[in-house]
Amino acid sequence: MANEQSITSRTQTQHPCPLPPNCKDRTGQRFGRLVAVRFSHTTPGRSFWLFRCDCGNETCTRIDHAMSGSIRSCGCLRSELTAERCRVRNKLPVLRAMNLVGRVFGRLTVVSEVAKREGDPDRRWLCRCECGRDVTTKCRTLVAGHSRSCGCLQREVAAAHIRIVARKNRTHGLSYSPEWNAWSSMRARCGNPSDEAYHWYGGRGITVSQEWDTFEQFIADMGMRPSPKHSLGRVDNELGYSKENCRWETWTQQQRNRRSSRMLTLDGVTLCLTEWAEHADLFPSVLSARLAYGWPLDLAVSTPKGVRPRDLKIRRLPVDPLTRLKADAHNAVHDAVRDGTLLRPPCCSRPGCVSTRVQAHHHNGYERERWLDVEWLCLSHHAKETVRKRDAP
Repeated sequence: MANEQSITSRTQTQHPCPLPPNCKDRTGQRFGRLVAVRFSHTTPGRSFWLFRCDCGNETCTRIDHAMSGSIRSCGCLRSELTAERCRVRNKLPVLRAMNLVGRVFGRLTVVSEVAKREGDPDRRWLCRCECGRDVTTKCRTLVAGHSRSCGCLQREVAAAHIRIVARKNRTHGLSYSPEWNAWSSMRARCGNPSDEAYHWYGGRGITVSQEWDTFEQFIADMGMRPSPKHSLGRVDNELGYSKENCRWETWTQQQRNRRSSRMLTLDGVTLCLTEWAEHADLFPSVLSARLAYGWPLDLAVSTPKGVRPRDLKIRRLPVDPLTRLKADAHNAVHDAVRDGTLLRPPCCSRPGCVSTRVQAHHHNGYERERWLDVEWLCLSHHAKETVRKRDAP
């Protein structure tokens, strides 16, 4: 505890100064026995306020000492505590001879006496707290009022103090909520090059609207998510995060709105392949096979299951040579691994990556002589290399 008596003697004739713009007005607030009267003056890095104690005295002290609890009075509290210690010390011989069984001290009820510790003349008592826990304490601390519970009272007071401080310092009350995590993750993957997802967002030009630099504006525009199954998504994946382009989406909506999703347009309506299959009551694999065979989209969607292409006189489209070459290259790698001529590593070849789900990546093309010239990458690095090669000039 700070020296309260020395602070009491601080000059009280300081002329009142105007409150600096960066200082919060504490007038009328109570700190222990002290009530803030007015701002007094400042020194480098410190603000002094004039306080009035419950005993009637006035003292000028630092506001941070009053707020932290190191100063709680003008000095009268220390005097009272000292007098109480002296009173207890003078009565110790009498107290040591008293039988305290059945007496109540705060939340503690004395149950029985226990053996003294070696070298300690003070008697010790077994007490039962109101919460049901037993605790052993000295006679001195019981009578002086220093022991009033098993510790539960202190925990409750500390928790109440934390709630009061948190309420005073509260901004929006949603820190580390799912909405706050969505906002924080959005800013990290778009603005922090060290983030593992930056390559997919900030690295390709996805930005966050300046209006969403504060979480309060973000939650005002987006609102709370409708359910725990919703997460933050964008309507157009090529545009950034803004009020006009963002919405709360379910996992199914997120998966159908990816860049890798195959989007199809029919009569001015654009949906992914899976959604068109649902509208047509088809399996997505059936609709995909029809389109790969050469069916027009309107015919592929409107034709029920079980109809064969020859029934509609549809001729199969020729296979793209590059697609055929890619398939042959991957089949050659698979056969080489099976025969033992090509070793499959246990994890990704990129430094620091320990993923065990790896697949072959052809860096130098799909010519026959380069079929086995591959690098083993995990799914994440393989996708990054595919996008890099596709976006390269």
